[in-house]
Amino acid sequence: MLSKLANFRKFSKLVNSVKATLPAVPAATTSSAAISYRKVSFIKESSEEILTEVPDVNYYVFNESTPYPYQNVPMHEPVSVDLKSVQSTATGKVQYSQLENGLRIASIDRDGLTSQLVLCVNTGPRFEEPAELGVSQMVKSMAFTSTAHLTQLRTVKTLEAIGASASCQVGKEHIIYETAFLREFLPITSTVLTGNVLFPRLLEWEVNSARLAYEQKSKQSDPHETVSELLHATAYHNNTLGRKLELSDSNLDNFTPELIRNFMLKHFSMENSVFVGVNVNHDELCKWLARAFAEYTPVPHTKRDIVSPTYTGGYAILDSSDAHGSAHVAVGFATGGWNSSDLIPSSVLQMLLGGGGTFSTGGPGKGMHSRFYLDVLNKKHFVDHIQSFNTLHSDSGLFGFSVSAPSEYTPKMVQLVTEQLAKVSDVSAEELDRAKNALKGQLYAASENQKSMAEDIARQIIMSGKYTSPREFADLIDNVTVQEIKEFASKMLETPITMVVYGDTKYAPHATQIQKIIQNIKIAK
Repeated sequence: MLSKLANFRKFSKLVNSVKATLPAVPAATTSSAAISYRKVSFIKESSEEILTEVPDVNYYVFNESTPYPYQNVPMHEPVSVDLKSVQSTATGKVQYSQLENGLRIASIDRDGLTSQLVLCVNTGPRFEEPAELGVSQMVKSMAFTSTAHLTQLRTVKTLEAIGASASCQVGKEHIIYETAFLREFLPITSTVLTGNVLFPRLLEWEVNSARLAYEQKSKQSDPHETVSELLHATAYHNNTLGRKLELSDSNLDNFTPELIRNFMLKHFSMENSVFVGVNVNHDELCKWLARAFAEYTPVPHTKRDIVSPTYTGGYAILDSSDAHGSAHVAVGFATGGWNSSDLIPSSVLQMLLGGGGTFSTGGPGKGMHSRFYLDVLNKKHFVDHIQSFNTLHSDSGLFGFSVSAPSEYTPKMVQLVTEQLAKVSDVSAEELDRAKNALKGQLYAASENQKSMAEDIARQIIMSGKYTSPREFADLIDNVTVQEIKEFASKMLETPITMVVYGDTKYAPHATQIQKIIQNIKIAK
């Protein structure tokens, strides 16, 4: 079906014998209960019929420009279509289906003119074996390269011709392929997206080129990202979530087509995948995905032994001349993760503490009333940046603080962290209400962004098998009490400490000093 785009009719035989049967879809309510999927089967249809539904796109043809029709129309005169004649089919609710091969599909249509597609695979560094370390980044680097039906050049040119953007990102437990486009190009983008997992060619010269590009890029580092990675590697020593997101120089030689292909064969099954669309018609999405997947035998599902993360805690120092005399300190503790009772209290507490940099334009919603702004940034001149974090994975998580300042203030930074931990139990009703409202505001704001919403739906289904809407989260947030905040903080402080120092580390104290102080912190019940 991409032959119309890329001038190779070979692809038409892909869909000679398939089509989705699409009965009427009842409007599914967005609920945190277990998802009920409507089954989508494959049936035969002619390739000629399919091609009539694919938009014409010739990326090598340049059309003459046409005059702008509203050039001389005053601003006060309307130029829009008659909105009364527009028939909306959007339900504003998430709908669910599942293909015969096990691929789960979720979508929501809010009548937007631009759409977002996300293909999320439940894999990543957490699932890497020692001999595969860094392979997830290899998979990311090979996204949107040559497939069985499109060369890398034709893939890029096709996306350029329709004005679509495409990217791939890697998390500890997922790899996400995504694209944004005008909604009429769904037949094209959905097929381009699936090509990455159905039939990547992994040509050796493309792998070598991506390896060289990655090697050059890896020399540039963000200190905050480096601290986060170092914290995870220390908190989960040599296991699961402690596997690094980035590819180390020592593993670059393993960047081979065979290693990438074998990793994908183990983890890229349809049962491990979720396809999410925002501002797309659910029936149309199911139809085109069924056409894309039907004649191909996808990666067979292999039962995986899910190893639970082992939180070890620990202490790590990484000296770097790139820090230019600054030190970055992070202290973290173990939490239960997304599927635990810690989810809501930890999120509210993180919002209550807040944080940011020394420079801010201020204004409503900037977190200027959070505790770290009021008690630290406004009073401690030496602090460049302080931020609370609440990193949630499916069955574990990290809660803590990171602080940046000139290296000579490292002992004072550590003292600040312990002081703030001791004050966790002192939460006023006003602070709690402000944190709740700020958290709900962030949730609702994120739901207005189609990229954020598509990724959120995909990650939730991958992590928990269900989707909880912002409205349902808001109700849970409203029910959080000061007592729950205290209980969470007390339980968190009982776990072993994880501490890392990055940058200019010559003034860094040892973590045992902090652990002794924290052991004496008592959370008032």
